[in-house]
Amino acid sequence: MRVLSKPFILLTVCVWLTAFCNVACGQSQTTVPTDKQISNQTSKPTSPRELLATQPDFVADEILFSAEKRGSLGFASGHRLVFKKAKKDEYYRLDTGVVVVYTDAGNRSFKYDAKRKKLELDTEPDAKEDWYEGADNPLFFSKKQGVKFEVVGTEKIQEHDCTKIRATKEGAIAEDGETEEVYFYVAKDLKNLVLATEILLPNRRTSYVLTNVSFNVPAALFKDVAAKTTNS
Repeated sequence: MRVLSKPFILLTVCVWLTAFCNVACGQSQTTVPTDKQISNQTSKPTSPRELLATQPDFVADEILFSAEKRGSLGFASGHRLVFKKAKKDEYYRLDTGVVVVYTDAGNRSFKYDAKRKKLELDTEPDAKEDWYEGADNPLFFSKKQGVKFEVVGTEKIQEHDCTKIRATKEGAIAEDGETEEVYFYVAKDLKNLVLATEILLPNRRTSYVLTNVSFNVPAALFKDVAAKTTNS
């Protein structure tokens, strides 16, 4: 089983749009890098896909919202989930509080067994997965073929000016004729970090929002997966 790599778990959460706005308005603090840190970037991305493909290493809290449409009543309400998220080099790390899962550039998931103190392959890439799956890891999502990325405007998320990027898949239209879209919000003053991701489906809305962002990534968070890579 892949933990949260298929992001559309049926959850009961706060009304999606209201909750997303509350977070976007800045309920949590984010560490802004210094001018020196920003100037250390050797090149600037020139396309929407490159913006997603050049994600910085970070640690943050990730807030997940998901709401399912229920007929004419609109989207249901419920709770929110908060995880610990980190990225270093070619790995993302997600700590749910119960299990720690690493995902690599090949879209493989590794689960850390705390009792056995061992990292094991949890899931292999699924060739039949829906095109929008994995959008919560934008670096890897940017490598998907057949997906169109385009800048569609700017929005402010947690007081940060963000470039809004829309991702679509040609021919990805639901049975009722509605489209499937993914939106990424790239914070210009946070090393082009994707601060928020929205996945909009006809019957489901999911969002991921990063808060309490830091670019100081403790090496200990990735020691297990680094050791596995070295020994393999």
